[in-house]
Amino acid sequence: MRIISRRKFLTGAGAIAVGATLPRGAAGALSPNKPASEQLYKSHRAFHEWYCETFFDFTPHFTALEQEYIEACARHMSEASIAIDATLSYSVASYSHRVQGDHVNSSRAAFGSYRHAAAIQPLAAAVARERGIDPDTVPNMEDLIGLGWDIEAGHFKFYLYLPKLERIQDAKTKELLAKVGELSRYPLGLISYTYAGQKLIERKVYVALTEAQGNPYVKEMPFRDSILHTNLMVTDERGIVPQMDLDGRFSADRLNAAGRSLVERYGSAPVPIGAADTIAYTSADEFTVYFP
Repeated sequence: MRIISRRKFLTGAGAIAVGATLPRGAAGALSPNKPASEQLYKSHRAFHEWYCETFFDFTPHFTALEQEYIEACARHMSEASIAIDATLSYSVASYSHRVQGDHVNSSRAAFGSYRHAAAIQPLAAAVARERGIDPDTVPNMEDLIGLGWDIEAGHFKFYLYLPKLERIQDAKTKELLAKVGELSRYPLGLISYTYAGQKLIERKVYVALTEAQGNPYVKEMPFRDSILHTNLMVTDERGIVPQMDLDGRFSADRLNAAGRSLVERYGSAPVPIGAADTIAYTSADEFTVYFP
């Protein structure tokens, strides 16, 4: 059993037409004892257990309901990612490390489903209510495709997929699109809401640029030749944070000692995932790197 880069593992998905609504599946739910893909389910479970042993153990930090939600996401994993086109894809499970000097926060993860979003949404709403957040107050909740956690920071996140970002319901979130300016972008994208306790602390729009190399953000990156795709995380708290999807040529030599060490540790993963998948890079001493 193996997991490889989500840009190479596109089982059964093919490319989805830009701007299209993702198929949700007929009934949504699966038999409780039958994963959509036994291979992907076992691979994901093996990787998750290895991550908990190697970097950060999520188990004592997730409630029973949150663990049930994550298990449901794993069982509905019919592909490792959703391909939009040859260079843009969205993962259905992600683990990331925020590095600031010698400090590494590895308590960050997100889990969801695009094709079976309708099946996980009731559990996601239940998780929100358990945390004291009324899901009916989350804009575009009907478009939810995932939840995320940053245990160290105390943050909880909603992720929502929109085939057209103009469908954003929250006025303040929709205003963020203007910050992208005249750069050419895909019509589709993600929005996210981050909570600390019951308080909304950040709105985010993830905008995918159509020009992989021909945009001003690539020019500032020391590893520009390794950039496969450019995404902009546009936030109401931090402005624009470029997130670069990487190809196999990216070298951890561009990172500080803490970054090189964590990338090297992925060599011991029970299933090969290839190189780092995405990076939000400020400097060699300040960055966030995402796997797979």
